Order: sequence, then C-alpha cells, then structure tokens
Amino acid sequence: MAGKEAVVLLLDVGASMCEGDGDRLAFAQKTISKLIESKLLFKPKHEIGLVLFGTQGTQNELQDHGYENITVWQELSTPSLEMLRRIEEIAPERANADFVDALIVGMDMLIKHVGTKKYVKRIFLVTDAGGEVNDDDLTTVVDQFNKMDAALNVIGIDFASDPDDEDDADENTASSSSSSSSSSSSSSSSSSASTSSTSTSSSSSSSSSCSSRRVRSEQKIRNEALLRNIAGQVNGMVVPCSEAIQLLSVFHSKTVLQRTVFRGELNIGGCTRIPMWSYAKTMENKLPSLKKRSRAVEGSDDALPAVRMERTYHSLADPELVIEQDDIQKGYRYGRTLVPFSKVDESLLKYTADKGLDLIGFTRAARVPRQHFMTNVEIFVPPPDDQAAARAMTALVRALQELKMVAIVRYVKRNRSEPQMGVLMPHIKSEYVGLLYARLPFAEDLRHYPFTSLGRSAKQPSKVPTSEQLDAAERLIKELDLSVAGTDEFGDPGEALKPKNTFNPVLQHFYQCVRHRAMNPDTPLPPLDPMIAEYSNPDKRLFSKAKDAIDGFQNAFHFVRAPPKTDAVRTFWSEALVNDIQLDSYMPSSKKQKSDDSEESLTVASLASLSGVSTIGTVTPVEDFQAMLCRRDADLVDTALKQMKERIYQLVNDSIQDQLYNKALSCVQCMREACVQEEEPDQFNEFLRDLRQAYEDKRRDQFWSLIEAARITLISTDETSESSVSPAEAAEFLTSKAMTTEPEPESDKEEEETDDVDDLLDMLE
Repeated sequence: MAGKEAVVLLLDVGASMCEGDGDRLAFAQKTISKLIESKLLFKPKHEIGLVLFGTQGTQNELQDHGYENITVWQELSTPSLEMLRRIEEIAPERANADFVDALIVGMDMLIKHVGTKKYVKRIFLVTDAGGEVNDDDLTTVVDQFNKMDAALNVIGIDFASDPDDEDDADENTASSSSSSSSSSSSSSSSSSASTSSTSTSSSSSSSSSCSSRRVRSEQKIRNEALLRNIAGQVNGMVVPCSEAIQLLSVFHSKTVLQRTVFRGELNIGGCTRIPMWSYAKTMENKLPSLKKRSRAVEGSDDALPAVRMERTYHSLADPELVIEQDDIQKGYRYGRTLVPFSKVDESLLKYTADKGLDLIGFTRAARVPRQHFMTNVEIFVPPPDDQAAARAMTALVRALQELKMVAIVRYVKRNRSEPQMGVLMPHIKSEYVGLLYARLPFAEDLRHYPFTSLGRSAKQPSKVPTSEQLDAAERLIKELDLSVAGTDEFGDPGEALKPKNTFNPVLQHFYQCVRHRAMNPDTPLPPLDPMIAEYSNPDKRLFSKAKDAIDGFQNAFHFVRAPPKTDAVRTFWSEALVNDIQLDSYMPSSKKQKSDDSEESLTVASLASLSGVSTIGTVTPVEDFQAMLCRRDADLVDTALKQMKERIYQLVNDSIQDQLYNKALSCVQCMREACVQEEEPDQFNEFLRDLRQAYEDKRRDQFWSLIEAARITLISTDETSESSVSPAEAAEFLTSKAMTTEPEPESDKEEEETDDVDDLLDMLE
C-alpha cells in the first residue's frame, strides 16, 4: 500500500459561491474535474472522496454532533468516469458554508477509511471563504492534521494573490461598498477597490472569475487570513483558483520509480575498480499504446473483448498452403548467394559481451562534439553509504571538470548484451556529484554529407557577411535570448521554456482527446488547448518585443523568394519538331529491327524462356526487367534492379518534354512490385528518395508530379516485414516536401543551356 493516496475533496456550494453570475462554482467544479481526470489517467488506484458543504440538507457521520449543511457526495473509492460525470450535476444550494466544520468531517472520513493502512492522506479545500465560520475548534483541527500527518491544499476562489493585498482591501472596503451603490466609482492604485463593481472594465476583460477582482467583504478577508494561518500551521498551501486550473490542466505522466539501469564497477586498467550505479537521466516518453477490442465477438461476457493477433505464412506458389513457423529459415545475402542460418546460428550472429564498465582513456571535452551524442542520457553515482566510492568519484569528477576532460568507456549494461562506446562527463551539483553518460557512434553510425562551405573564401565573397550583417545577427540573438525571457518566482528576469516546465504538446493533446472522448463519445474531438499550444509555438510577446531586431535582420540580408520555375518558361530548339523526332531514330539498325520484332508479341513468359536476356534496354525496359527476374540459371535480381534504376534516369533525362515520362513511370511501378516480391524494400525506398531529390521542384518536376499522381510511395511494413518504413511514414512521404539544395545562379543556368543548344546544333550540322 506504500505510496497509495487517499484524497478528500471539500467543495463549497454555499450562498457566497452563487454571487454574480455563479461562475465561482463553475470554476470550482472545473478544478475538481481536472484533479479527478489526473487521478483517473495516471493514478487509477488512488482513492477519492467528495464532500459538499453549504448544502440545504445534511448527510454525514457527524451530523448528530452539530455538523450541519454538509453532505458526503462520494465516499472514498477509486476514480471513475461516473464520478467525473456526477461533478457536472452539482448545483448551488445557497446555505451557509463553514469550512472549519467541513475540514473536521473530511478528517473523520480519512481516519475511518484509512485506519492503520499506509496511505498518503490529503485534503483539498475549494472555497471562496465567503461564509460564516465558527473557529472554536480551530486548535483541534490543526492538532489533528499534524497528528494524522495529512496534507492540506486550499484552492481559493477570488482570493487575494498576495496576502499583503488583504490590508489594502480592508482599508478600502467602506469606500468600495459605497461606490457600488452610486453611478460613479473611485479608483485606487493597486487595491481591490479599483474593481469595486463587477461591471468594470477589468472584470469584463477577464474570462475567468478566478482572476477578476470583486468587492471582498470584511468576513471574506478574515476567512482568507484564517485559512492561510491554518495552512501555515499544518505545512499546507493556499493556491489561487487560476493557478490551480492552469497546473491541473497539464496532464502529468505516471510517476516512475527510481530504479537502477546498471550496478557494477568502473574498471580502470584491471587493478582499480570504483563501484557505480547508473540511473536514466532522460528518456523519451512515448504515447500510450491503444488497446485493441472487437465488436464482432458473440457470446462474450465482456462488451468489447480483447483481440489477439496471429500471423501465418503462405507459399507464393500455392497461397492455400500454410507454412509452419518451424519450416521457415532466414537467410542473408552474400554477393549473389543466399546464405541460410538456423535459429541456433542466428543467435550467434549478434556479438555480445559480459556486463561491465571499462575505462578506455581520457580526452578533451572539446574533442567530443555534441552531435555525436546518441540515445538517452544516464547518470552514474556512487552506491549509497559507500564512502570510499563517493570519495573516489568526487575526486575523478572534480579533476575532469578542472582539466576540461571527459572519459571514454566501453559499456555493457547487462550480460549477453551488445557493447557500447560512450563518454562520461563531469556533473557537479550542490547536493551530489556524478558522471553523465552518452552513447557515442561507431564509424557505421556517422553520416558524412557534403555541404557548401560558408567559410571566408576569396572565391565566394558573396557568402561572407558584412560587419553590419553580423551586428544584425547579434542583435537578433540578444533580443530572443530565452535565458532572460521569462520570470522567476520573485518576478525577476529568468529562463523561459525550461524543460522541466515545458510539456509535450503531442502527449497533452492525446490525453485531452482521451478525456473528451470518454465524456462525449458522440462529439468531434476538440482542437489543441491554447494553453498547451504555447509549448510548441513561439512566444508572441517575446517576438513583438524583438520586432525591431527581426526587421533589422530582414533588411540586412534582403531575402527574396525566387519564383517557381517550370519547363514552359524555357524554349528549346527542338520544340518545333517535337512531334517528328523519335529517339529510336538514333539507334543502330540492328537494334531497331530487334525492337520491331519484339513489339509483335512480347510477354513475360516468352522473355523468361530466353535465357540470354541479361541487360535492360530502353525500348522494352519493363519486359527486359521481368525476364531477368524470371531467369533460373542465374541470380540477376541485384543486377536487374541496378540496371532498371539507370534506365529510369536515362529515360527521364533523355526525354524531350514529357515524351518518355510514361515509360519511365511504368518502370518505377514495375520495380516497386518486384522489390516487394523479392523482399528488397530498402533498394526501392532509397531509389525513390533519390528520384525525389533529383526532380522535385526542378527542371524535370513534371515527372515527379506523375509519380505523385500515381500514388507511388515508399514500401512499408504492411507490404513486407523487411521494410523499416512504417505505414504512417509511407503515407506522409508524398505529402511532405523534400529538402532542397541551394539553387544555382540563374546566369549560370542560362549559360549552360546556351552551351547545350550550341553543342546540339554542331552535332546536327
């Protein structure tokens, strides 16, 4: 039972909560609902009870002792959707609400329900503190809270944000009351009297009753002070309603127990071993998996019984023939040969090692670039109560920090797992010291892509920024500096967008939709909550403040969007003869004769019978490709795929306007089908990405448009298990835009085209 929580919610439904438009109770209900939602999603085993005070009737176990106008709405139990729906049924009852009596009833519920069980006990009191209060039992309440070790959280409706404001409000109560009965209202500098009427501009401009300031009576001011006094004596807290709703609106993930990832020793040269424990420092929090249920199952006691997936294998030659799992054997290509491996051999393919952490050496921190950090980050600390290990690690960490060095290690988390190469970096805090671990890449993990140089080069002076442009960039960076863009708890400039306060909008929207669908199964899903959207969008206030710097940066570089280029803009020498010119006229007569003969009756079967087909031509590339795949005397799959790629590029690049585009498109479709059948999805996926990079938004963009129109996309795992592309990625491939390289200067392109025209004219002459 350790860690399990019992929570009693005390909700004020008395007369003061119904003042004005009754929105005080509405926001109190919203606060209670948010708290129950959080428990329902992440702490479903916690128990929640709800008590209403200020009701016309009385229903509680202490009613015979004078605790009236208090109703136990929900006994302590695990949260449920029914409990959440019942919150919306609560209506104001306009009786006197004594929160001291409600606290006593709530404590009595906790004591009787928990008994000697090891629960974490907590009481939430949601009230505007506007009712009459009998504080005779105040000392008993405080003593009992401390004795039972319960936490008190007060969520105040229309409470003063600062306790010092209560003194100002007390001084101006009389003037506020008199001004509310007349047509004019006197304004003060920062007190609540400046908003003495609910019809003033400040209250009308606020959408939340929690943030609007109404006339606060002397009784309300005294009760607020009393609640703050109680919270201070029991180590509780008082939170304004607006802050409570904002905090509870954010869905927090489940609490993860602190478990070690690794327990072992840092081996230094085989003679020195420092005991170390490792914990996960960062780990991606993914979306919860959706449960699969079926409505098609009959005769089940469950309304939506669970579904289990079963996979069967069938022969390509005879689809009715089921292949058993034991009859399937994996193989890996070695050149043209497929090398089979049994399950025993397959287990030996992966190189594994014994658990351990071995020091390889030290290097300067600057020699390990940030982009080489892979996967999640761990932190190594000495085991608890091991003073020798703590002293050794402290010395090692501080030495690395002073020398600006890091340690390179060989890390094996558990027995029979793959070894990693990683870096240990010093991490010093006021409470502890440790070593942060990040995995480093091997040579196969690096991607060496060439990029255009941006250095100071005499050959490319246009890429060297001027001093004015550098100053504009510096001003832009300083104005958008997040380290001083926020405010801390004291109102001073502080860091904005701290990771610990920045929640994932994808997860937040997911939980928001789950909650909405549970409560409203027949309505459309809601849009992203504006408060959640702030995490993923630039801060408008920050960018408004930096407008001058942004405009200066824009003016310093004079960005101009280049107009899209199409083939129709350019005029080629052959356009007048495009209908008369055929590429076949440039072929030797022997090849033309072969083409004419093959066009009479050319089928895959006839090609398969010709064992000599080993190359793909430009006349019938699809038939040649299929013939090579059907050959049984030699394995020509890789050769056929390679040649087909070359022919597709040749057909597109040699085409006059779109004359050969359809033939190239047929080749792409045929190649895709073959890669699915031959289980070579990576070859096609890589080729399709290269095609996109070569033609999208470029001179031959019309060919890529044909591919998009034909919906030719990447091969996903739905089509073959050998693919590494998910169905979602395959669907998104055609809708997203590929990264484009920097366009060449227009003058250079025109010069190249002029040269091409001259060369062609020389050839014709």
